[in-house]
Amino acid sequence: MTTHHRLFSPQEATRALPLVRAIVDEILTKQRELSDLVVVRTSPTAEEKETVARLSDDVRGCVDELEQLGCFYKGLGFEEGLVDFPSTIDGEFVLLCWKTGEEQVEWFHGYDEGFAGRKRIPKRLLQPV
Repeated sequence: MTTHHRLFSPQEATRALPLVRAIVDEILTKQRELSDLVVVRTSPTAEEKETVARLSDDVRGCVDELEQLGCFYKGLGFEEGLVDFPSTIDGEFVLLCWKTGEEQVEWFHGYDEGFAGRKRIPKRLLQPV
């Protein structure tokens, strides 16, 4: 079991979304740029190599920024991002789960279940405290 320093309530995770969305948007933009550049070539130019390295560093920096907030980027590709927020529900360690386009954090899954195991957070926990 992974131990995290910060555990989020659903409300705390939702309050963090404006910043999380901005970071994820930047990740997705940079990933799309990388996708456009990474073409099977026998001899990429020095400029192309530099651009790929810079974009890769930018994406890593954004992922690090999310981790500094206490959440984790789980990229689903170039069109949507997925962010997990460590939490507990009924005494069990879980990951609150947010996907690009969702208005608030309303889903969770176990540490070993991943996105496919997403379940709705119980309504009683979504109520303002």
